[in-house]
Amino acid sequence: MQTHGLLTAISDAMFNSPQRAPIIQSSGLLPEDDIRIAFTGVRPGEKLFEELSAESDSFIPTYHEKIQVFQGKCMPRAEIEQCLAQLRACCRERNCNELVLVLKQFVPGYNPSPELMSQLRTDQRVARTSAVGAA
Repeated sequence: MQTHGLLTAISDAMFNSPQRAPIIQSSGLLPEDDIRIAFTGVRPGEKLFEELSAESDSFIPTYHEKIQVFQGKCMPRAEIEQCLAQLRACCRERNCNELVLVLKQFVPGYNPSPELMSQLRTDQRVARTSAVGAA
């Protein structure tokens, strides 16, 4: 088998899907000739689906057992506009620390990653050092 050094790792559903060949062929390549396809399994931490609701949210059933209508809490429009205005100001001022605080305030369950928090603390120290040096 001649390959271009390409290996495509795909999900189990796609691996057994008849859709894979047309996708590869649309790139001008041939499955198994130009691209070897191997199912490598799920990567550590890889999500198989995305939860778009919290446990406290409820759903209304529909005619189809697998389709439900989300009935979650809605934020009032004025509060959404206030949040967006604060986020725009943070972006305009490039104030990442304040941006994270605004997100934590308005997005239930938002917890920034330890890596982000560490970077923000480092940025704060650098900014304080620069401000002291400039004074």
